[in-house]
Amino acid sequence: MKKLFCSLAVSVAGLLSSANAGAQNYNSPLYQDPKLELSVGAGPMFFLGDLGGHKGVGQRFLKDLNIPVARPAINASLAWYPSDWFGIRLSATYGAVAGDDALAPAAGGAEMDRKDRNLNFKSAIAEGSLQAEFYPTVFMEKYAGLFHKLRPYITGGVGLFHFNPKARL
Repeated sequence: MKKLFCSLAVSVAGLLSSANAGAQNYNSPLYQDPKLELSVGAGPMFFLGDLGGHKGVGQRFLKDLNIPVARPAINASLAWYPSDWFGIRLSATYGAVAGDDALAPAAGGAEMDRKDRNLNFKSAIAEGSLQAEFYPTVFMEKYAGLFHKLRPYITGGVGLFHFNPKARL
């Protein structure tokens, strides 16, 4: 499954780098009347929970981040804008998360309970969503065109999420 997503990501990146997108060409028809938007992204995916972590008692959010369990994630989305005030976005993300008490440091504090517990897991994560975007400020604009404008928006939709955590004995 990883090979399929990696090859898909490389293929899409190759196609995008060889195409003339006209994204910075202000005279391009794509800039004057954008209808489709394709985005591709990659980055790390982390588990923030009660497995692993730093020394002492577990901390909130990034203070307890365990870099060795970071896994790669990829994302792709396609948005269609039938008008200036409305859009529809289809998005998919694939990645993995993991947690491991064995990676907690042995500093002799409260983290020793986690090391002794010795729990771990890993799971692939797949997520897809379909969203509608609404741009309410379009109705308050005094001049046409999107150049140099702040465009806040409201979004809502449905999504599906799948994971299947597995642990080592």
